[in-house]
Amino acid sequence: MSVAELANVSIYRFDPTQNKEPRFDKYKVPYKGNTVLGVLDYIYQNLDSGISYREGCTHAWCGVCNFVVNGKVVLGCRKSAEKTMVIEPHPKFKLIKDLVVDFDTKVKKRKELPKKPSRFVLKDELCDGCGDCVLICPTGATGLRKKGSKVLALHTDAPACCGVTCKLCADNCHTMAITILD
Repeated sequence: MSVAELANVSIYRFDPTQNKEPRFDKYKVPYKGNTVLGVLDYIYQNLDSGISYREGCTHAWCGVCNFVVNGKVVLGCRKSAEKTMVIEPHPKFKLIKDLVVDFDTKVKKRKELPKKPSRFVLKDELCDGCGDCVLICPTGATGLRKKGSKVLALHTDAPACCGVTCKLCADNCHTMAITILD
């Protein structure tokens, strides 16, 4: 395998029970035709079985593989691997270890994401307020609001949204009222 076919990957490493400061470990791994989650699996299986991360369904349904890759929140099972990647945990939730977060505990003061978030576009006339988008959103970035006599979906936490790599809210909207734009 040539050097050109290898990605430079930096992974956030921190165990609050063991470490005083976080660090980034660097790896060179094959990446072409792979996802971020596939790259993490490769590192775990071949280079460093000590890294901690979550994976579930691997089909963008469960949402447990939320990471920040190069400053953008993504689902690792859907995001294509890139030549250079910095992989960090989602900053909205309490860190357990490395890339593993506690989805039940939100961080009050979190690190701001540097890149602009994805845009959540709602066609009010199509939204029936069912709440499916709220239930399926892995980061809690979607909510409901009352507008007149109608209940409508909205983005409640745009920086936390996985955007175009996730699109679970849009894909599961039975009225097709939601569109996600990058």
